[in-house]
Amino acid sequence: MSSITTLSVISSVLSVGGIGMSIQLLRTVRAYRDIERQLLSRQQEFGAISQQASAAELALGELRSSLSEATAQKQQREEEYVALLRQVEALKLQPRNEIVRRVYNIVTVGMSQCGKTALTLKWANPLFRLRDVTPTQFVKYERTVSRQFSKSGPIVEHVFEIRDWGGEHMANAFIELFTLESVNGMLIVVDLGETQQDQDGRMSVKFSEERVRKQIEAFPEAMLKLCFNERIVSHCKTFTLFINKSDALVGDLQQVEQQALLLYAPLISTLQRLQRESGMVDIEVLVGSASSGHNTQNLFAHFIEKILPLDAYDPALLQMMHTVSTESPR
Repeated sequence: MSSITTLSVISSVLSVGGIGMSIQLLRTVRAYRDIERQLLSRQQEFGAISQQASAAELALGELRSSLSEATAQKQQREEEYVALLRQVEALKLQPRNEIVRRVYNIVTVGMSQCGKTALTLKWANPLFRLRDVTPTQFVKYERTVSRQFSKSGPIVEHVFEIRDWGGEHMANAFIELFTLESVNGMLIVVDLGETQQDQDGRMSVKFSEERVRKQIEAFPEAMLKLCFNERIVSHCKTFTLFINKSDALVGDLQQVEQQALLLYAPLISTLQRLQRESGMVDIEVLVGSASSGHNTQNLFAHFIEKILPLDAYDPALLQMMHTVSTESPR
């Protein structure tokens, strides 16, 4: 083999070897760059994890602070609860104020279906419904009108006891006037018509002059004199005639009252004459409706005003009387 050929072969071998080394070097550089990128990515992930760890430590610190505050509040509440229990036990050992009831009797009479039970119930129990009223022989309602409190003395309850006699038992009611220890108020209820129900179940009142006449006849002078005898007059503070079912008449309130007073003029005249003869200090005639509430508050405000001593008024009763006097002028 000639020398030229030998050199050519050697040169070819060296060229092939150089190319192989270059390729290997390129691969190494690429691998290094991949490792460098991975390292940078890991550093970024580590930075994010470090930030999350710092935020978690901060949140944990806040939670520990909140837990410490909650624990302190819990301990304070427990101490307050224990203190309250001690106060309750101490109060149990203290003597309780005695409750004294002062009862004022109001006797109510009237013909059957005149509405006296609805009238008295509406005041004794403001939540009752008119449709729940049933005929009565004798029912007793109580209404505490005021309470007086004192630091050392008894709690005094002033109670109106309303004794409602059914229409067919009026004679028994007048007999009871002589058996009660005291009668502080008398209430006679009459009406202006009959209550009717239409096909839709709605209630309405129809005026009846015949019913008015019968009710006037139901209270003859001889019976009424029993209400004005010396024994009853000595402690009865007021005698009231309430003309119910004003809804039966047509007109404004003033016209309706004038018509009602005219219709019952004979009965009113008899009552006024007996009042003068007996020396009874008060008699009241009111026109209203237990159904609509017209004048019902005035009726019982009148009883409170005439029967209850002035020193028995509590703040709630004073407010009620003020409301009645301003919103429902008589």
